[in-house]
Amino acid sequence: MHYFKKKRILITVLTLAFFLFSTSFALASEDAQTEYTEADLHSIKSIIYHNNIEVFSPEDLDGETLEELIEKLDDHARYYTVDEFNSLLARLTGEYSGIGAYVKEEEGRIYIAEPIRGSPAYRAGFRAGDEIYSVNWKSIRGMSINDAVNIIRGKTGTRVVLGIRRDGVERSKFFSITRAQIVIEPISHEIIDGIGHITIHTFSELTPASFLNVAGEMSSKDINSIIIDVRNNPGGSLDSVVEVARLLVPVGPIVHIEYRDSKLTQASFLRNPFFDNIVVLVNERSASASEILAAAVQDTKAGKIIGTTTYGKGSVQRIYFLPSGGGFKQTEALYLSPNNNKIDGIGITPDYVIEQELDSKTDIQLEFAVDYLKDLMIKQRP
Repeated sequence: MHYFKKKRILITVLTLAFFLFSTSFALASEDAQTEYTEADLHSIKSIIYHNNIEVFSPEDLDGETLEELIEKLDDHARYYTVDEFNSLLARLTGEYSGIGAYVKEEEGRIYIAEPIRGSPAYRAGFRAGDEIYSVNWKSIRGMSINDAVNIIRGKTGTRVVLGIRRDGVERSKFFSITRAQIVIEPISHEIIDGIGHITIHTFSELTPASFLNVAGEMSSKDINSIIIDVRNNPGGSLDSVVEVARLLVPVGPIVHIEYRDSKLTQASFLRNPFFDNIVVLVNERSASASEILAAAVQDTKAGKIIGTTTYGKGSVQRIYFLPSGGGFKQTEALYLSPNNNKIDGIGITPDYVIEQELDSKTDIQLEFAVDYLKDLMIKQRP
């Protein structure tokens, strides 16, 4: 069987899901899978043959359709149409062109989940809960969130007219919005009683530099204790989380990556930590790259983990460009913690298991972390 030359590797990801454009994103629908070309199919066969974590013979892959090939792989394998692939790249890089709002789908309707501060949607006065019922005068009710996002997005500087309905307001309104380049800040932070609280929303290409800036700012204010919050963080780029971990954990392994015929260890070279005390907040929706960071902190004893057991996604996916302009993602490795503990299907058990009550208005886990660090700082006083 003839195999096309492997396409250049784009980026390695360890992602469970992405929530930067929508809270529901179908990565490969049945309809989408029919859009691939013969060149795509040959490239995908080559990619699977050479690099998939499971070994396949040429005979295993000969004459199969894309749908049949995907069925042979694990649940993380995905084919992306051109539109889906562009959306994925935007999520990983942390930049895209559009109106600047998170959206969600409920019962066939598209709603604003949250406008991004400073974006065109934010300046237009969009609110969480607003329904986008039309785009350029055409109804989008019943449209998939994928399709809706694709027509709302567009080139920077172009305009889109959105029809908006708001609860409590009888008449709908139309907004003419000029699309802009949106940079999604992957990190937010605050200071609570002299303790830094850094929330990492996703591990994109922008995360390491953003984290370094925040860490530098806190160090300049003599903040020596921090809480790194990766609750609900679904993952992102392997390179990104490794760079962040290198600012937190001491000299030694960060993560071991096991390919089908080799093993790679990513290490830290940190000799002078930014912070004396570190807590990582996790929950059952902390996955993948978030688990790498938590495991590195826990195994190296750089800090403590607080919250609930994490998701348990310990596999590494790699994304490839395809001839059509679409993409393909497959599992090519498993990762282990610095102490060679398996995470896939298991997760990370916190040092302090603290449940968050769903109906509580208080962030119990965050309060526990703050109190823990306060007690630790008192004990460390001369």
